[in-house]
Amino acid sequence: MADGYLPGDGGYIYSPTEPCFIFPLLRDHCNSPYLDDLDIEAQRLRGDAKPLCPDERSALLENPADPQRQVSKRFDFGLSKLLVVWSFFGGSCFGHEVAGIQDIDELERKYEAQSRELDGVRQERDNLQQSLKQEKKIREMNLESLRAKHKKIMDQKEAEWSKAMETASSQLQDEQSKVEAISSQLQDEISKVKAISTQLQDAKSKVEAISSQLQDETSKVAQLQKHIEKNKTVVTKAHETHVSSLSKTVPRPLTDDMIKHELKCFYENDFLSWCADLGSMEVPEPEKAKQKLQSMGIINNSKSYMEEPANLQFPMDLPDGRSPMVLLQAVLSLTLCDAFLTDAYFLADGMETSKVLGQDPSDNRRWLKELEDMLCKADKNLGIDWRIQTVQSLEKATPLNLHLIQTKAKTFVQDFSFLLKQVDAQALNDLSQLFLDFGTMALKFWKTRAVIKTHGMPRFAEYRFDDESPFIEADGVGSPAARRSVRGRHVGVVVRPLIVSEPLGRHGEAGGEVVWLKAAGWVSDFEEVVDTPAQSKIDDGDGGDDEDMMRMMMTMMMSMTL
Repeated sequence: MADGYLPGDGGYIYSPTEPCFIFPLLRDHCNSPYLDDLDIEAQRLRGDAKPLCPDERSALLENPADPQRQVSKRFDFGLSKLLVVWSFFGGSCFGHEVAGIQDIDELERKYEAQSRELDGVRQERDNLQQSLKQEKKIREMNLESLRAKHKKIMDQKEAEWSKAMETASSQLQDEQSKVEAISSQLQDEISKVKAISTQLQDAKSKVEAISSQLQDETSKVAQLQKHIEKNKTVVTKAHETHVSSLSKTVPRPLTDDMIKHELKCFYENDFLSWCADLGSMEVPEPEKAKQKLQSMGIINNSKSYMEEPANLQFPMDLPDGRSPMVLLQAVLSLTLCDAFLTDAYFLADGMETSKVLGQDPSDNRRWLKELEDMLCKADKNLGIDWRIQTVQSLEKATPLNLHLIQTKAKTFVQDFSFLLKQVDAQALNDLSQLFLDFGTMALKFWKTRAVIKTHGMPRFAEYRFDDESPFIEADGVGSPAARRSVRGRHVGVVVRPLIVSEPLGRHGEAGGEVVWLKAAGWVSDFEEVVDTPAQSKIDDGDGGDDEDMMRMMMTMMMSMTL
């Protein structure tokens, strides 16, 4: 049976040979809203129509809203059914033809339902587009509002920046005027400094002239000395009168025994206690530390001492921290003597002199010492009396400066930290008190009518120890037998300096040395063996350790008794 074409939804083709399928027409024949009988017949007779896939959708179903493909509702369903009946009489499958007609009706109903659903979707799409247009309009309005606010804020900021720039410019002009004023003042100060420098040059010229006059006066004094020798009686009476006038202002001098007692108590009590508490147990980088201490004159570095066997030289690793203990006492003693017993004018370090370019504050102390030496060359009595009066004046004008004392203590801790444990605030205060106590004692010593001298390693570098010497004793060697055993050996370290005085006679002549403080030196108590193993060195020193411990306990008991 020949195929039949049905007008309707996209022009479906009814095939008697394949009654279960309805094929859509070719899309190029779907330009009109519907197909009449002639179009369908012409389509069939051309024979160029090709069946499409069963599942292919019609263009009208794909886009039924297209105006060119919108299907009219005026379908000729009667004609369609007539053609079907006609096709039926041409074949023999009536039951299948009826089923095909029912499927066509079902498809038409589904199409109408999908059309209604599509209309609803189109309506929702239109509503959504309308809402999007409104949202876009609202956003554009908000954007315009934000632009207006931004422009307003930028205008305000520009105004503020402009005002700030004007203010800064005004301030800059003020600062420039101040700088110009300061520059003018600086020029004035420079002129003043130049004037002061000129005055200083004039003063130096005057000093040179005075020095020349002083030399002349010195020669005159020498001539007068000859006259004094000829007139001893007159000079003696005048001298006694001068001394009696001075005795009214000068306090009663300390006796030698009092000074010896004060120095002994100082070194055996607070001094020894501080060193014992703060001394480290070992010396870090011993060779480097040894070189530094040798250059300072703490450890003996004379040629004869360096030629001694190693066990007779001072070791940097004595057991129980004895090496740092000995060295700490030596450097602290040397520091105190350099600070307060080198000369009598250490109080001048705390004076505020005029701020003259090129002048060092320590020049005051040096000038006073040079003047004393100059006066002593002319007349030793006159020089000593001038020294006493100057010390009294300095003591009234600038007493011991606590800040200066603390600075000296801090400098000591920094320079010799390799011999110290951790120094806390209390230990630093105790060290400052040691400096203060020693300085106070030194002031009393310098007000005595005597020449004061201190001696350290330079005096004992080539010295062979003698246990009966009135000037030095062996440190840490307690028993007489032990002291005799070290006789004739070099002194490795001067633990405590020798302090002596030379009192003046009535006529200015210096007397013999009076030992105020006997020096203490470290002398090796090891057996005199050149190559001694390190272990035997330590073993040989055990007896010395016991003696040191006993000596320290005796010292503590004496301190508690005092």
